[in-house]
Amino acid sequence: MIDRFLKEFKKSEFKYTLGGDLNDHLSCNIQMDPDTVTGWIGQPHMVKKIDKTFGKEVANIQNYTAPGTPGFKLAKASDESEMIDDNLQSRFHTGAGQLMLLIMHSRPNLMSVVRELSKALGKATEATYKELLHCVKFVLGAQFKGLKLSPMMGPDGLWSLEVYSDSNWSGDPDDRKSVGCYIIFLIGVPIAWKSRSQKVVPYLAASTLCGTDHMSS
Repeated sequence: MIDRFLKEFKKSEFKYTLGGDLNDHLSCNIQMDPDTVTGWIGQPHMVKKIDKTFGKEVANIQNYTAPGTPGFKLAKASDESEMIDDNLQSRFHTGAGQLMLLIMHSRPNLMSVVRELSKALGKATEATYKELLHCVKFVLGAQFKGLKLSPMMGPDGLWSLEVYSDSNWSGDPDDRKSVGCYIIFLIGVPIAWKSRSQKVVPYLAASTLCGTDHMSS
């Protein structure tokens, strides 16, 4: 099957270099099955770093089946008295950074919760720190999980490109901006993903913030 895949790939307009076996790249562990043209990408090195940093702290926390609390939305601290101390702020920053590195290559399922956590860098509260530990516990409980690569070419040899996107409406409790996300699949393999706050406040939310009842106009 790998020979057929390369033969079809040569017909495309992509330029590539065929090298030897790739087992480790950018701190990712890569496992490939040449007979079925399937693979797996994981980041065990990063998971070990997370375990070294937070393993003892989350040892007695319950196990989770999701990376974050359903419906969790970060609310900024109203004053400095609500923020955790500098030592925990530093640990929060370290943990959020480590989780971001997982998202880059192998764990797109973490991107929504880590996006929320990243908004609290330098101003984390007890609630956001607890949510960080929730995500860390989930990662350590699923440390052998990774990204499955299973190309699915049609019988005609054509490549398929699928894009999925979604957004909420005015989901940020502080600035009322919407949160959007997307993931792109090339022949069934996820190649790009992102979750971020949109730059513009939705019209209805903006009207509400300004105290305007546009429905009566």
